[in-house]
Amino acid sequence: MALKTLGTAATNTLTAIKWNAAMAVADLAAFNALLKSPGTYGSTSFFPTPTISQGILYLPGRGQPLKLGEGDWIGLDPVTGQVIIIDPASAAGASWVHN
Repeated sequence: MALKTLGTAATNTLTAIKWNAAMAVADLAAFNALLKSPGTYGSTSFFPTPTISQGILYLPGRGQPLKLGEGDWIGLDPVTGQVIIIDPASAAGASWVHN
């Protein structure tokens, strides 16, 4: 079967922010500092570092930028710094723990 399950081995392993248009500049800057370029964890190619600016998530080398919706949760893989986006309806479900 092609479908798999995805989860974490521990409960609070992702650093995350809940996007909102009124987010403090310092909070967004701190999160942006944790993002990593795909070229920084084993790839031979180099891409500029991903960033979030004015509600747009730029993931160089991964296609079009993504517009973040109000209340989207943006998590980071702790090893690679890669982004995981969870919409507010999914995040509100009982299977996600966040604070």
